[in-house]
Amino acid sequence: MNRDYGGLDADALLESSSVMRTNTDKNLAAFSAFDLSLDGAFITLWKNTHNAAQVFMDDETYVDDIQIHSTHTDKQLNVCIGFVRDIKYYAGRAWGTGGGKYRAFRFAKVHAMANTPYKFLTYCKTNHRLATDYVADLNAVSMPAGLLGNFLTAITDYDTALTAQEVFTQKRLVATEDRTILYNTIYDFMRRVNAAAANVFVNDLERRKLFDLPQVEKKGKEEEV
Repeated sequence: MNRDYGGLDADALLESSSVMRTNTDKNLAAFSAFDLSLDGAFITLWKNTHNAAQVFMDDETYVDDIQIHSTHTDKQLNVCIGFVRDIKYYAGRAWGTGGGKYRAFRFAKVHAMANTPYKFLTYCKTNHRLATDYVADLNAVSMPAGLLGNFLTAITDYDTALTAQEVFTQKRLVATEDRTILYNTIYDFMRRVNAAAANVFVNDLERRKLFDLPQVEKKGKEEEV
């Protein structure tokens, strides 16, 4: 979604909006005489939109929260790698490193798989299933009784963390659009007042300047008027 306020900083937009809204309210009788829709309800709606934008989570907060999710997901991934390493040890004892059962686990691929989260998740589930199918051989070389159960818990925790991270990332995209809509709405309030002020204060340059729009970076092709 395009930002109607261009490259203007969000805080600067809110500050300019607040000042312009106050000046509009002070001169509301003059504006209403020119355009009946520029009334008290208009000011209230403008203020409510402004307040909503102020409490909306900003990008920096989202980035911080995504980092928290990422750190947690990485921690769970490393727990799973640890269990793969343990199974590798007992698989080596049970079959050596050249047998078909040992090769089925693709232990050498663990770090390559870890670079692609969902492939790694499938890799862990596959290895857990293989270890379960061959558990008699692994138990024969003293694999701890709780290892596979703990591995399954770790896989579930990793899956949960990965899903939570992905959901949060997608929600951030939605939130970014919602925030842009709010700021565009605020800027539209300002444009309406700016356009009206050019007529209301056509003979009062100093007062008309109170309703000048803040400077913004032009983006894309400008519309002809």
